[in-house]
Amino acid sequence: MGNRDLSEGYDGHLFNDASLQSALAHEITSPTVLLRQLSLMVADKNTTPDKMDTLSRQLTLTSDKILRMLKTFQYAYDTQQEIKLETINPMNVCVDVVREIKPLFMAQGKKLEIKPRQHSPLLVANYMYLKQILATYLDNALPYCSAEDPVYVSVDVIGEKIRIGVRDHGPSVTINVWDEVVDRLGKAASPVASRPHLSSVGLAVSHKLASAMGCDVGHVRHSDGVTFYVEANLSRQMSLV
Repeated sequence: MGNRDLSEGYDGHLFNDASLQSALAHEITSPTVLLRQLSLMVADKNTTPDKMDTLSRQLTLTSDKILRMLKTFQYAYDTQQEIKLETINPMNVCVDVVREIKPLFMAQGKKLEIKPRQHSPLLVANYMYLKQILATYLDNALPYCSAEDPVYVSVDVIGEKIRIGVRDHGPSVTINVWDEVVDRLGKAASPVASRPHLSSVGLAVSHKLASAMGCDVGHVRHSDGVTFYVEANLSRQMSLV
């Protein structure tokens, strides 16, 4: 219904080190506690083999999520270095990030899908940064979907831009949600009241990574959810796919 992009008014200073570290410390506590609980359950001699397999998968998925969070934190400072831009097939990025995160959705009985395209336009960005932004969006969308209402990843051409969006069916957010995240980074348990599981660190760093690539981030509000997106410039190189 409503949409917001962040292509204007960005001065390159989203946050300071202290606020980012404080927010990360808060966000990483929950999965770390879960990791410890799972480890204790695995160590229990009364755990059955079937239960052990389930716990082992949960351990792996939780560890992967923590690593993605730490990688986000690392990338926040990597943007101070020169960034290599390249011509990228956006569908390849979508496939890679969905392959990585889909097991987490499946473990919770939820669905994650890519909307198919007949042709794949090329864009200009940094592959790892783009993948990290999408991973953040997918982690944020996980609590707000189900087997009946999957999260969808889509690629669309918007004028001279390529938009990669992550669509969920969760509660709406305000048109100023990006400003809320930045303003309250490290100051509150949840920067967005309607979405307590949203990662303020992830969104803030996604904004920073996109800016470093010359890309935009934003969101579209629907009557039954939200699409968070990243937009990159269309490449003039012809796609062979």
